[in-house]
Amino acid sequence: MGYKLVAAGLDTELPTSTNPNTGIVKAVFLALLDRTSNDTHTCYPSMNDLSRRSQVSISSVKRSIYLLETYGYVTAMRRTRAGKKANDSNLYTVNFDKLGSDGTDPSIEENRPLGARRTDPRVEEERKPVNEPVNKPVNKPVGKKSPKDKRSKSITDDFEVTQAMKDWFSEKRFQFSINDETEKFINHHIAKGSTFVEPSRAWQNWMSGRFTPQSKKTKVQPENFAGKDYGQSTFTG
Repeated sequence: MGYKLVAAGLDTELPTSTNPNTGIVKAVFLALLDRTSNDTHTCYPSMNDLSRRSQVSISSVKRSIYLLETYGYVTAMRRTRAGKKANDSNLYTVNFDKLGSDGTDPSIEENRPLGARRTDPRVEEERKPVNEPVNKPVNKPVGKKSPKDKRSKSITDDFEVTQAMKDWFSEKRFQFSINDETEKFINHHIAKGSTFVEPSRAWQNWMSGRFTPQSKKTKVQPENFAGKDYGQSTFTG
């Protein structure tokens, strides 16, 4: 651990930066110095380790190291694992002679966007695209059932009148043909494209709506016998 380097880093006044701000750069710098050897002034922590120790995002760690290189405090070199395509963590060398400076470094590119690609291939890590699902809000009508309700069923030509439906029809004693009205029911709702959660109930409602009660019998009026001629009576007392 680079305790001596950390102490020197605390006394170092970094140039003012806004992207990221100076405090974030200083936190990353101290995390890097804490991993640096007092003898060789080198270290090779991972980005995740520096992010965890400085409590800033990995993109801010990358940007901070870029600025530290620009200031001249750190030199980064890409390392390659022997026999493997993947790269190892970068090797960082701290410029010990520059520690403790007052931060009067000329022209700093401090407003470059975070995560922008650098021209130095030694430091920039391989970027891997991350495909994240996009959640789109689904707007459903309130208080109105969708016509494409999965529970609903369409009326088709093969609509079946079950035995229970026939028994119900008989109990009601309707005075019309069950077959004729069922055919009308099917044709009507196929033409409209109707859907029902319970088609059998819709059929019953149709049948009930077609019921016409028998008209009441006309009362027989009493006949007026006063003005009628029934012929000569043969009755004798």
